[in-house]
Amino acid sequence: MRPNQKHFGFIQNPPENLVVSTGFTVISGIQEKIDPKFLYYFLTQEQVTNKLQQIAEHSTSTYPSIKPEHIEDLDINLPPLPEQRAIADMLSSFDDKIELLREQNKTLEATAQTLFQEWFGRYSVDAPDELPEGWRVGKVGTEFDVTI
Repeated sequence: MRPNQKHFGFIQNPPENLVVSTGFTVISGIQEKIDPKFLYYFLTQEQVTNKLQQIAEHSTSTYPSIKPEHIEDLDINLPPLPEQRAIADMLSSFDDKIELLREQNKTLEATAQTLFQEWFGRYSVDAPDELPEGWRVGKVGTEFDVTI
């Protein structure tokens, strides 16, 4: 359903009898033929999700959706299983690094916000007597060129 929204995920070790929303398609690869992570990365490529979205938009249901046979009919280039695993492992490493960097960015943004509040938040333009030594109050228009 609506592949362009990219609401997909990979479940590493699904529990027995896992239940998911009816708005999702569950895809399981044949282990002797395809690495599950390789299949996941194939299906989540921009060009594949765009193709599936085009199919979904032409569906006869009340909202854009795809059927299992639309996924089954996709062409896929399959290298040997060891190469599939190597490719999937490399892409997983990149995903892990990206997630780590996102978390680091959140921490840095919070630190920057705290520093900003510490440096500027406690000093009011309306009370210039409380400014630290060497600070002054000015008008933005006299300190900078403002162009809109």
